[in-house]
Amino acid sequence: MPILLPKKGEGFALRTFRREDAERLAEIEFDIEVKRYLALPKKNKPQWIREFDPDLYNGWAVDIGGVLAGRASILRGKRQGDGELAVIIGRPFWGLRLGRKVVAMLIQAAFDELNAKALVAKVHPENQAIIALLRAFKFRRRGIVVATTEHCGSMGISSTACREMRITLRPSRTRR
Repeated sequence: MPILLPKKGEGFALRTFRREDAERLAEIEFDIEVKRYLALPKKNKPQWIREFDPDLYNGWAVDIGGVLAGRASILRGKRQGDGELAVIIGRPFWGLRLGRKVVAMLIQAAFDELNAKALVAKVHPENQAIIALLRAFKFRRRGIVVATTEHCGSMGISSTACREMRITLRPSRTRR
């Protein structure tokens, strides 16, 4: 069963992407500070905007009063019943506790609407802010994940340096 949208939270909403989101979403996707721990898109920005198809883009728009503030998704995890959580918030919206609110909504939706058995978030080991946020929701560290050579190469990182690219976190309780 899919998550029913739009979903309204405290001061924000999750909604489907629209074609007019392309430029604002590109500002987030190509922001080196926002994507410090993630791969930048492979295409150049103008091409990415031109080719943006909201029907094919994974996840949902994080919207504050009609302004795109970020993106969020729950993808099917590698293990049966797992969901993989991802949230990216644009820099102008940092410090507003928006990420915390979006993560809380996604956790509830994953268990209540998608019947997930567990929720996983892959996080760069140096991204202490996100690790702290997830730990506040009772996620716990499960180990180092070796990223693929292709993933590392797309970011210009040697495969040796990429071995500690991400930490996998899981909730210690699957239901509240």
